[in-house]
Amino acid sequence: MQRLIARDANVNAVDHGGNNCLHLALKRDFHSEVEHMTMLDQFCVELKLGNEERCSGVVVASYLAHHGANFYCKNKSGRTPLDLIKKENLKKMLKTLFSPHHGGGRRMDQALKGPI
Repeated sequence: MQRLIARDANVNAVDHGGNNCLHLALKRDFHSEVEHMTMLDQFCVELKLGNEERCSGVVVASYLAHHGANFYCKNKSGRTPLDLIKKENLKKMLKTLFSPHHGGGRRMDQALKGPI
């Protein structure tokens, strides 16, 4: 995941169903890369999740949104990645962190300063 982002992969590319990487991260189990990703731990803290959830779909999706992926992208079924999140408190936090006014994600050049 980090390698793709480092090579400027298009995080808003969609599949045949109109799903972007956030739809996919939230629908599927995520298996950790070998190397530890401190950034995922930061999102766990911000979303008030335990470290055991650092590779959950919502944390991975937050990481991808931080790199520009859009939480407000509708797929062909008219669903956004946020629609896939069942916990309302988590959905509310993500809407605050990744406002539609900023394209639904944050760019890496908007570096983290303290809490995200």
